[in-house]
Amino acid sequence: MTKALEGYVEGLKRRKGSYPEWADELYTTESLDEEFPKADVVASFLPGMASTFHIFTEKRFGFMKTPPYS
Repeated sequence: MTKALEGYVEGLKRRKGSYPEWADELYTTESLDEEFPKADVVASFLPGMASTFHIFTEKRFGFMKTPPYS
C-alpha cells in the first residue's frame, strides 16, 4: 500500500538477501535501532516467535522522529 501511495519503504529481515519487490532498501534486524530514527510509520508483520517477542519496545519507539504536530 505504501508503494502505491508513492511512499519510500525500508524493510528489515533476519539475514541479508534479495530485496522484495515492495522494498526500496533492505536491512537486517541488527540495524533496527539505527533505522527507527528514520521512520515516520512502522508496520510489523512478524511471526510469533521467541526472537520476535518484545522486539518493539518503548525505548525503540522513542528513537522515532517527533511528529511536527506534537
